[in-house]
Amino acid sequence: MARNRLIAALAPGTVLVEAAARSGARNTVTWANALGRVVMAVPGPVTSATSVTPHRLIREAEAVLVTTAADVLELLSPLGGRPAAPASERRATDELSTDELRVFEAVPGRGALPAGELALRAALTVPRCLAVLDLLAERGFLVQDEQGGWKLPPRAGQRAR
Repeated sequence: MARNRLIAALAPGTVLVEAAARSGARNTVTWANALGRVVMAVPGPVTSATSVTPHRLIREAEAVLVTTAADVLELLSPLGGRPAAPASERRATDELSTDELRVFEAVPGRGALPAGELALRAALTVPRCLAVLDLLAERGFLVQDEQGGWKLPPRAGQRAR
């Protein structure tokens, strides 16, 4: 019980994602409300036992319904303050063709792979994969290393390996 009180006291707000009818998370929410902290709850499936407490808290106005991180940030920002700008809904990869996306997703997050391995992973012929790799490189999605392997480009501020 002291642990739940400390958790509630140390944070400006508490987000309850899942909790059964009787849980330690419910105890933390009680303390957060008593301490005047913002209490938020994420709704879940009505058929789930772990959604009972979040739904009850929202229904009884003990918690504010939130569904995204932006909702949480808005509730925790100072009154009159501006919450962080929402991330763009669009990603750079949204413009890629099916083959381009298959090849891009076949490239590992770390390290490099040769075109033949990428063709296998993307289920494309080697000539088609090579054509797609060239297109992705032209658009800045991939780079080729000294050994001829394909990899993700280094991020800004990150040294190339």
